[in-house]
Amino acid sequence: MSETVTLTLDLRLQTHLESLMADKERGVAVVMDVHDGSILAAVSKPSFDPNEFTLGVSSERLQELFGDETRPLFNRINQARYPPASTLKIVSTFAILTDRLVDPGEILVYCTGAHRFGRRVYRCWRPEGHGAMNLYTAFVQSCDVYFYKVAEFTDVDVLAKAAKAFGLDEETGIDLPGEVAGLVPDRDYYERRFGKGQWTQGQVLNNIIGQGEFLTNVLHILRVCAAIANDGYLVRPHITRSIGDAPPVVFKKKRVPDLSGSKLEFIRRSMEGVVQEEDGTAYWTRLNWLRSAGKTGTAQNPHGEHHAWYAAYAPAENPEIAMVVLIEHAGHGGEVSAPIVRDFFVEYFRSELAVQDQSGSGTAGGAR
Repeated sequence: MSETVTLTLDLRLQTHLESLMADKERGVAVVMDVHDGSILAAVSKPSFDPNEFTLGVSSERLQELFGDETRPLFNRINQARYPPASTLKIVSTFAILTDRLVDPGEILVYCTGAHRFGRRVYRCWRPEGHGAMNLYTAFVQSCDVYFYKVAEFTDVDVLAKAAKAFGLDEETGIDLPGEVAGLVPDRDYYERRFGKGQWTQGQVLNNIIGQGEFLTNVLHILRVCAAIANDGYLVRPHITRSIGDAPPVVFKKKRVPDLSGSKLEFIRRSMEGVVQEEDGTAYWTRLNWLRSAGKTGTAQNPHGEHHAWYAAYAPAENPEIAMVVLIEHAGHGGEVSAPIVRDFFVEYFRSELAVQDQSGSGTAGGAR
């Protein structure tokens, strides 16, 4: 006996997201309700038509699908792992504030585009540098040099503890097959890999900006973004709303330890600054009628062009949805992925405001 499965996906939003991703060869985009983890739209590129398998697929077509180097059968939503790049600075900032590693208002570095540690020079993404940086301006402008400096005196387990608090070392629990867990390198990891005393603090300098050995899937970063938006709770992403006549599926959420009060407010303000401040890495994608908050990222890729990340939520003052876009081999997150998020927000919130206006309650949207 078959039963009807009702999904959380919204057909209108799904169709619009697919149109925004239509010209992207490889990448992933996911939209989630920040409060209950419902996935409202999700796209993995390249894709395939599942009806081919329902109706019968030829051996030639199977060979074509499995032999395609772009891997259309590979679900990038939950089966692909990437360096989180500067999206991890949300977690790094949480670690800095929780362990009181620096005074967040203090000018810690003058970024010239490079930072020397030992015999190696670590480069900032902006070759000409950012100038004088405190924690807020370093987050908004995504200054690597500031975070390199903090990493010099940060124990590897301090950053790992913060990442594990956000669940980056585990599966998110989404109801899709084949999810991969993240990789959070800690002291035990390095001693197993390199031997006791055979690794250096340089690993932490790479880790703190989301490079090095750190790996996440896009759902990990989506949950981090949602936790900042929903007052500090990790939700479980899911696409199943109900099965048959059973009550709707309810997934529990858990609080991120210590993510509250001034720490949470600082991260929220910093993520808003990424979009609202003139020097913010996503400033050019801002909307004058909707305040959003986000974090860009550009993941170094040894096999070609960088991967472009952007994680965001909106409205900033009363969050409803979080969204992550990653485009492979595409360049900078602020240039490539942030506009996709902006265009999705336009569709989502303008339609919502139209409904409110028809019911006579649309004035609240004007403050956004």
